Amino acid sequence: MNKIQKKFYESLKESYPDKIRSRIDAKFHVEGKQNDNPVIYRGKMAPEFEASFKTDFGKRGQAYAIFSSAIMAYNFFHWVAKNKPINIDGLIYDEVMFEFPLRTFKNRKSSAKMDVVLLNRETAQVLFIESKFTEHFCNKKFVIPEAYRDKSNYFKGGHGEEWESIVKSCAEEMSQQKGYCEGIKQEICHLVGICASRTKSYTGKRPMENGYSWRLRNIVFNPKAEACNDSPYDNYKRLYTEFKKQVKKQVGTKMNSLIEIMDYKPIWSAICKAFPYECDPYRKFIWERYMRFAAE
Repeated sequence: MNKIQKKFYESLKESYPDKIRSRIDAKFHVEGKQNDNPVIYRGKMAPEFEASFKTDFGKRGQAYAIFSSAIMAYNFFHWVAKNKPINIDGLIYDEVMFEFPLRTFKNRKSSAKMDVVLLNRETAQVLFIESKFTEHFCNKKFVIPEAYRDKSNYFKGGHGEEWESIVKSCAEEMSQQKGYCEGIKQEICHLVGICASRTKSYTGKRPMENGYSWRLRNIVFNPKAEACNDSPYDNYKRLYTEFKKQVKKQVGTKMNSLIEIMDYKPIWSAICKAFPYECDPYRKFIWERYMRFAAE
């Protein structure tokens, strides 16, 4: 944890009532019963999503971490349904899944997990989402398993040769960069998994069995300047832009157009539209927990 993260975490901690604040430990987990956990909306995860997170709610875990990006994603998207769709980039989605595993290599069981997958089965549209809360506040090196440097590991038709080249180029370029380079490594793993899932030889679970159109969004929290005295979002966006250039060069313009970085403001706008009353408890929770700390 660097100084920027610590300052921001402390501001989050101070936003809780005294009785909650006393239960937040040095690692910013909340101690207490599941139904009294202020990190998750209503203090308890919806039963249909619990298995996806594989969290033992009887013990300290991911669902108790104030800074968890996965729980942030849950809080922002768990409400999406047939009767409450969400519009992102002009496309409508009416189904949501969390922690969706995508196999990356044909001879390995390893998988890259997507924080969120939004779907519309009628229009055959899938939106993969990687969420970032505060990880990008720190510098972290680009370190990727050697398996990604060997095209023979990739599923046939999954752009293995191109990803091998991108990994080598990014490893070289990111070694000279400061910032959250780990996030670019994660994005490569997710894209490798997405490409693999669209091949005929893929043996893992697919988000949609029949053909579908897809996009990937890296949705990153952008804090107010006074919350952290830095521009972590802009710094990470700079790295992501460089990564996109490599994708365009190695894989092509089409895939480059399908991936993008954005902040949480459009999602907040969608929540305000779906829950139009300011007094709505869910809308108030998202504002108090996240958006009052976000840049305008």
